[in-house]
Amino acid sequence: MPSNWNTRYTLLDRLKNDDDQEAWEDFKAYYDPFILIMLSKFNIAHDDKDDLVQEILLSLWKSLKQFKPDENRAKFRTWFSQIIYCRSMDFYRKKSSSDKKVESLTKDPTALESFTEPEIEKIFQKEWEAHIVNVALENISPMFSGKAIDVFKMAMKNTETNTIAKSFDLKTNTVIQLKNRVKNRLVKEIQTLKSERELF
Repeated sequence: MPSNWNTRYTLLDRLKNDDDQEAWEDFKAYYDPFILIMLSKFNIAHDDKDDLVQEILLSLWKSLKQFKPDENRAKFRTWFSQIIYCRSMDFYRKKSSSDKKVESLTKDPTALESFTEPEIEKIFQKEWEAHIVNVALENISPMFSGKAIDVFKMAMKNTETNTIAKSFDLKTNTVIQLKNRVKNRLVKEIQTLKSERELF
């Protein structure tokens, strides 16, 4: 678990200090998994992901000193998503020039180049929200015993309450109670994660 820091922007300020190794480890722990998710969206081959993550993190680190958070203008989300996208494109160009037979990103490589900045940001935001929900659900799972988490996961797939009740041999009222308990705790955990990690 990454160490605590006062506000979401405190970490960015600390990262600008080349000697703050702890801040860098915190940043990597928070964002490595999400970068991997975005690379999967761009169909980066599994064997290439780790190296590309390192390139992206290096680009982020080099650019941080010039980045100034501004809630009205310079969004971290936009900046972060563009770095991931640009490094992915650089990777594709290098890969395609060295081996024309390698389809590293998409079956139609030109599709990635056709993305506009708003489209990239929209994809980024959608995947980020899904990522936060998944992390939050993972964090709260140990807090619940029995079938509560499994019940909630089925509910997240829009499964009807009666169907869930039959699947777990539960009463419909019990299913509703379990869903609400997990949902209420999940909402709190999502809010906590956003306050810590969402540098947008």
